[in-house]
Amino acid sequence: SPITTVVPSTCDAEGWSNWMNLHRPNAEGEYESVKELLKEFSLCPTHYITDVECRPKRGGALEEFVTCDTKGAFCRNNAGLQYCQDYEIRIFCQCECQDGLGMMDGSIKHEQVTASSYRSADDKGHFGRLESLWGWTAQTVNQNDKESIIREWIQIDLEEIKEITGIITQGHYYYNQWLEAFAVQVSKTGARWEDVRGDDSEFAK
Repeated sequence: SPITTVVPSTCDAEGWSNWMNLHRPNAEGEYESVKELLKEFSLCPTHYITDVECRPKRGGALEEFVTCDTKGAFCRNNAGLQYCQDYEIRIFCQCECQDGLGMMDGSIKHEQVTASSYRSADDKGHFGRLESLWGWTAQTVNQNDKESIIREWIQIDLEEIKEITGIITQGHYYYNQWLEAFAVQVSKTGARWEDVRGDDSEFAK
C-alpha cells in the first residue's frame, strides 16, 4: 500500500530548515517544489513559511532565469540558450503570531465570549470579533466616573491553557467608536486574575 506522509499541522521549530533536494534536472528543466518537499520532510505548514532560499547544489550563484519564491525553485531549459543546474532549497518557518486563537475565524464560539455589560442585544460581547460587521459596546456610563469605566470588561474563555503573544483591537465597523486604552488580565481558573505587566513596570499592559 502507498506510504502517506502526514504534514505537520503546527509550527514547532522556528528558523531555517536544512538544504533539501528531491528532483534532478531533465530535458525540460529543473524544479524543487515546496509542496512536494512537505510530503517528504517534516516541515512546518505552508502558512508558516515566510521565505525560501535557492542555490545550485554544486555551488555558485543562482542564475537570473531561475525563479525562487515561497513555492520553490523553478527553471526551464531554453533550446540550448540556457540549461538548468541541479538546485536545492531551504525554507524559513516563522512560528510566532501566524495564527489567531479563533476570534476572527469563529473557532472561539459565541458562548466563550462574555462581557460585563452591553448596550443592546446587538452589542453583546461575541460581536467584538476582528472583521465583525458590528462590535461589542458596553452600557453607557458617566465618562467622568473612572471607577465605572474600569469595571467594564470583555472575557474570552480559551477552555485550556494557551500561549498568548499579542492582542489586536479594531474599531466599530459602522460607527466612529473604538477603544483608546485597556488593561490585560489572565487567569487559569477564572477566579483569580493577574495583570499582564510590561518589563520593569508596575502597571498592567
